Amino acid sequence: MAAQGLSERITGIPRLRKTRDKKIKFLVVRPDRIGDVVLSTPVLEALKQNYPAGEIHMLVRDSVVPVVRHNPHLDRIIVYRPNSVHWGIAGFIRLWRAIRRERYDIAIVLQVQAKPSLAVFLAGIRYRIGPYSKWYSYLIFNRGKRQSRSSVAMHETDYNLMLLRRLGIRVPARKISPHVTVDADAKDRMRNHARAAGLGEAEPFVVVHPGMGGSAMNWPEGYYVDLIKRIAVRGTHVFVTGVSRERALVERVAAEARALGPSLPVHPYVGEDTDSGLSDFIALLSLSKVVVAPSTGPLHIATALGKRTVSFFSPIKVQSALRWGPYSPEEGKHSVLVPDALCGQDFKCAGPKCIFYFCMERLGVDEALQSVLHQLESEKT
Repeated sequence: MAAQGLSERITGIPRLRKTRDKKIKFLVVRPDRIGDVVLSTPVLEALKQNYPAGEIHMLVRDSVVPVVRHNPHLDRIIVYRPNSVHWGIAGFIRLWRAIRRERYDIAIVLQVQAKPSLAVFLAGIRYRIGPYSKWYSYLIFNRGKRQSRSSVAMHETDYNLMLLRRLGIRVPARKISPHVTVDADAKDRMRNHARAAGLGEAEPFVVVHPGMGGSAMNWPEGYYVDLIKRIAVRGTHVFVTGVSRERALVERVAAEARALGPSLPVHPYVGEDTDSGLSDFIALLSLSKVVVAPSTGPLHIATALGKRTVSFFSPIKVQSALRWGPYSPEEGKHSVLVPDALCGQDFKCAGPKCIFYFCMERLGVDEALQSVLHQLESEKT
């Protein structure tokens, strides 16, 4: 404890806690995908709790802005457009100038990417906190923290919150949950969409999201089809969702599920790659009763919205539910299904060399269906 206290005094940052009424200006940087940004939102709340007079800005990609747009702990969003405005050397200069103009006191970089991290460094921000995860991060962060996230000692959200210890802020695991606020106009649009699909007012429905970006192993497509059929034949409406690049998958899965009969209440929904498209998708999730998804952004949005979930996770170490599962203090609302297989792999599947390959097939449709029905029944009580 003495050594730890000495380490914190050396940083100089914890002394700011004595001036909580001072308007400290923070920049939180998370320039990656939807799920990662959702799992970073507890950092915003922790900062606001400890520095209620502080001003908190967050830098995120343009494609994920709706995830944080209405966050009550956020004062401003810095939109990062790596494929347009901030592309190339000229774009980097624009990004650097935009950050420098704000005169931040403290930057907290939750995920290291070269361009935004270097812009933070060159902007002259006095305190720069971040994980020492790449060789250049040792040069960029003057208040960095070593984190071996691939060791999967804790959840991704807890790794994010651990960085706040450089500010003297300690948050117990699952004390602060991820937060996503639904756009009111989008919610009205999705209510109308549900009515057009034949749902009665407040009639429950399930969202099944079969696609993912490929960062982890997924449940077999045919199993999703079978599960949707078995939910729909019970009279429960199912929305099969995906983003625009998954349109073929969504339409194929929905069509195969409806092969039992065109009257089955199965509805494909493809969100457009636009700001309003993501807002509408978030609103659709907020109206559902249960969300079924693999390890992907929609799962984390649903969890942040307080929805009940059924999810599928690989036993591979870096893909595990321990790091990427639903982050919620209400464990009973989340059925996390993992194949019963002694994987032994840390980073990627061994393929046919493994005697359990393909292990995701070991998660049966019966088990998933019972989990969905359990969550639907629990929602009624």
